[in-house]
Amino acid sequence: MLEILHQVDARFAAYDAAEISSEIDACEDMYVPGPPEHLDHYLQVGRDAIALIARAMVMTGGTQFDSVLDMPCGGGRVTRHLVRFFPDARIWVADANPEKAQAVVDRFGATALLNFDPGFHRPPGRRFGLIFVGSLLTHLDEAAFGRCLSWLIDATDRDGMLIATTHGRKLEHLRAAGRWDYPDDRWSQLRSGYDGRGFGFFAGEGEIGMTMCKPSWLARQIEGDSSLRFIFADAAWVDAQDALIIHKRPLT
Repeated sequence: MLEILHQVDARFAAYDAAEISSEIDACEDMYVPGPPEHLDHYLQVGRDAIALIARAMVMTGGTQFDSVLDMPCGGGRVTRHLVRFFPDARIWVADANPEKAQAVVDRFGATALLNFDPGFHRPPGRRFGLIFVGSLLTHLDEAAFGRCLSWLIDATDRDGMLIATTHGRKLEHLRAAGRWDYPDDRWSQLRSGYDGRGFGFFAGEGEIGMTMCKPSWLARQIEGDSSLRFIFADAAWVDAQDALIIHKRPLT
């Protein structure tokens, strides 16, 4: 364990000393131009992803990855940090918007996952040592959620690690604090499924909706597969989204 801690600490120290790009492409809709604190928050979200990855590495014992996938990459909110934290790995990106993926490839030297199917009907085509999925399952209905999770597990290498964020118990506190402003009717729809089955969803504008699921519901999706080990962490990303950490190492 001490050796694992040393390795992760050394990697984090090198990352902490590295310069993180603050250039934002026009296609990045996760950044809202404005006062300096807007950029500070944007960059902090990526730093928090690295902190979550580092904690997961300590818990699973995985410290070296030849390939890392960031999905959805958006305009590089997390990718710009991954290239600094894993300078010895090939960083891959995928996004439903090809323009965003190409912008990240051009700016950060990542590799785009070709023939990516955002509906997750086709197999991934290759596997990765580490996959970070920030705020994707949070927007999928139950059928798409299941397809996506299966796709991600399939895309994870043996002894690799998958980190996917979800919405759970913290969402209620965020709404009470005024940090989540969906109207009452949609909140009621979300809570109805969450309270009844452990999984709530409402459709948003276009194809983007909102998901809320209990830890117990998440566990049921994977607890029957003895080829996987999993860890659940409440509000582990930016103190808002939960983290499902899957280590693809058989129990037997």
